Amino acid sequence: MNTPNSVAIGWYELRFHPLSLLSAMTHYMASARASNPNLILELAGGAAYYFAKKEINARRREQAADNRRPTEKLEWWEKLERQEREKERRSIEKGGNTTESSRPSG
Repeated sequence: MNTPNSVAIGWYELRFHPLSLLSAMTHYMASARASNPNLILELAGGAAYYFAKKEINARRREQAADNRRPTEKLEWWEKLERQEREKERRSIEKGGNTTESSRPSG
């Protein structure tokens, strides 16, 4: 079982020395391959998650810098309200009708 110290050391290594951690993982995988074949998949998945998360965060920062991504966190209903207001604004700019339905009444 991991102790708080070993968890802290692992997170420190992952944050500040990812390549040395990767080489340690590779060494560990080679020694543990026979005992646990699923370990290789778990470690590969963890490494893939690490690099994917790094890329996703970089893309989010880039979008925020270009004002293509809102920085504030909204609830689902707030997002819907914002989308509806945006639809109405575009409709008004085009000079169209603001109602959703175009069926004749009768």
